[in-house]
Amino acid sequence: MATTLGNATSADAQIDIRQDVTSDRSSMSQPSTPTLVPESTDSECLIVGDEENVQHFSGSPQVLKLETLMSTNETCPVKGTVIREYEIQGIVSNKGRNGIVLSCIDYSNRLYAMKVENRCDSMKLDNTALSQIHSFNQQASELYIPQLRDGFREQSRRVVVMELLGPDVATLHKAMDQKPMSMKTTMQIALSALTAYEQIHKAGWLHLTTKPINFCVGGTIDTCHKIYAIDFGRAQRYRVGARHRPKSPFYEYYGKDFSSLWSDRCTPSRRDDIMSLALMLIYLFSSSMPWQNDSLLGYISYLQAKKKFDNGKLNLYEKLLIYSSLLSYEEEPAYEEWRIYIRKKAVMEHIELDGKFDWDDRLHQDETRRIVLKE
Repeated sequence: MATTLGNATSADAQIDIRQDVTSDRSSMSQPSTPTLVPESTDSECLIVGDEENVQHFSGSPQVLKLETLMSTNETCPVKGTVIREYEIQGIVSNKGRNGIVLSCIDYSNRLYAMKVENRCDSMKLDNTALSQIHSFNQQASELYIPQLRDGFREQSRRVVVMELLGPDVATLHKAMDQKPMSMKTTMQIALSALTAYEQIHKAGWLHLTTKPINFCVGGTIDTCHKIYAIDFGRAQRYRVGARHRPKSPFYEYYGKDFSSLWSDRCTPSRRDDIMSLALMLIYLFSSSMPWQNDSLLGYISYLQAKKKFDNGKLNLYEKLLIYSSLLSYEEEPAYEEWRIYIRKKAVMEHIELDGKFDWDDRLHQDETRRIVLKE
């Protein structure tokens, strides 16, 4: 039986939402998109951008030596150097497991992020997942993963050029002295993340790295109201053709603080991403991880008992956690119903979901026009 928001498989954990909402799906516009071309037979794709009206940078800029960059990181002078038709502006992050992220501009002075793998094939899975998810969602009115611009091999390394993002949620939480985030801010994170996971899942992939550091705000004035899912280095396909992969024993532990009930028991599915998201939202809203005091199963049992015997006084994210625990292995989560429910709750609480966050006064545009934390 499917687990719906209004008809859960356990009466004790029933969450009555469906009766309160009505579906309000908006039609999708069809923006222009880059052309996808296969790089190899492993289904990894590279993005080929529009090369019309290409101009050259003035002077003779120096080509960035990637081997030097990887060995010296932030001590390597990168500003003003070039990789193909992109002029490097600076280093965004050198903390990634699989590559280093730079900011760059093209010939038209448009700002992008450039990710360069730090060792052979370290970005292969990340690129495969991201490009296939991007290709599948080309007709979406808004993407909640980074837009891809270009991809190629340079100096024997994979290079991907994509939409530039701002700080990650973990960094923003730290800038707030790790105090609990407001209901408004966490609601807006939840809305973006649910949409990101819907887009990822419909393309046949799982994220499996749900944690604050893997969600970023948009990197420009026009996109800083959105939250994007990043890092597909541990993503997995759950769908083979049109069929869900079968459930089987699985012992690769792929997380810690926000791991699902099933992370060390069986192959993950869409329910794992949703449960991990619920745990992350509980943490951001409370700045605590109460499930670590006992066990995740014990914590969920406590919430179920609390709902039954304490007049159902659960917050939004505790309800999402119980809901995810009732999903069957192959069941599709009710992304849209949860978005509707969150918006309805916001109206009831007189919360305006206007894209403004708790951390906004700590952000500004730097000299490259990227949204960054104030120093």
